Amino acid sequence: MKTTTYFIYIRLFFLLLTAALFVPNQGNAQDSNDLIGSWIFSDGPSFARIEPDIKVHMDSIPQLKTEVFSAFTGRILTFSANGDFLMTLANGLQLPGTWTLTGNVLRVTSAEGFVMEQTVGELKTNRLTLIAPASAESRPVLPEMFYRKI
Repeated sequence: MKTTTYFIYIRLFFLLLTAALFVPNQGNAQDSNDLIGSWIFSDGPSFARIEPDIKVHMDSIPQLKTEVFSAFTGRILTFSANGDFLMTLANGLQLPGTWTLTGNVLRVTSAEGFVMEQTVGELKTNRLTLIAPASAESRPVLPEMFYRKI
């Protein structure tokens, strides 16, 4: 059961941070020093951004909704100055990797070598917004994920 739960979290992690080679750089360069530190997921504003049709689908499958919400609630992202990255889930599971920020593109590489890219929509002293990549074939459950610095 623990192994299955671990793989569900990893799949959700990779699904929402899917590598997107075609993520557009929006032109507003970010300073990677502003990213250094720990950021906790902000449920309210993030869950409010779920598109209505996806919300209806998740409401029809309560177990799915619970799994998705629990995969995000309490999530902490830690960006170290040396390029180390750590995602800590509410259940204590830690997913290590490395990170780089080029312009508005945040690139996280998992310990297994999987590369994920997201666009940084906002990076302020205490606020971080990550925009999940979308394509014609798939849409993210959370198009925007909001974090606050801790």
